[in-house]
Amino acid sequence: LLTLRPKVLIISSTIDPVQRIWAFYGRKLGIKIVTIQHGVYSSLSSPYVLERNITDYYFSINTEQSKILKNLIPINKHRHLYSKDSFFYQIPTNKKIRICFLGSDHERYGNKGKKNKEKVIQIYLRLIQLLKESDIPDYDLIYKKHPSEKSLGQLEQLITVVNNIEFNKVDIFFGIASTMLIKLASENRCTIQVSSSKMRLDSYENFGFCKTIEIEKFHDSTRELFMKKKIKIPCLKQNNINKKLINILND
Repeated sequence: LLTLRPKVLIISSTIDPVQRIWAFYGRKLGIKIVTIQHGVYSSLSSPYVLERNITDYYFSINTEQSKILKNLIPINKHRHLYSKDSFFYQIPTNKKIRICFLGSDHERYGNKGKKNKEKVIQIYLRLIQLLKESDIPDYDLIYKKHPSEKSLGQLEQLITVVNNIEFNKVDIFFGIASTMLIKLASENRCTIQVSSSKMRLDSYENFGFCKTIEIEKFHDSTRELFMKKKIKIPCLKQNNINKKLINILND
């Protein structure tokens, strides 16, 4: 930092020990610290796993995520990576539908994470059963692993598991708690969060990330999804981050 003397230092976490050291010495040298949110924060999370007020500017995903963090980092420091938007999507009717489940790496985060991963697997197992029982036309089912994912339980025996996938060849994406849901919806892909009363989660639809379907109401939801000509999918559209960074440099 003494050699480079940057005007801005960008980090992705204010609780990661190494990045905290960068921020500490950067601020001592008068360098502006910008933090870009990594991952999705839940209103149910303990404040201790979120962020700390050691940054000059904080780029949260959107206004809804800022509401969760405003008691940790003053709102005047917040900037937003995305704005709310939506699009209409029509499920193809002239071919076999390709459905993809998005994996998660909950098991990496201690005993609670391992328990949550077991719940994720159970939700997906239930979803597989409900798809079989539904009136959905012929479909292929695949499971896209998270890069850090290790535990798949019974899913490996019931679904084709892949490390990589051509997103353009998928018609519907189902996920539970994944930043990939946000990315795919923002690319105008049919992206659906599956919620369950057995696992407390924020509704991504309320956050404006994508559509949310309750697994307990799955049959009613799939009728809406497949019988309507078009279905509305909430999504986020990326803001002009370069312009916001230039404003910070000139501030």
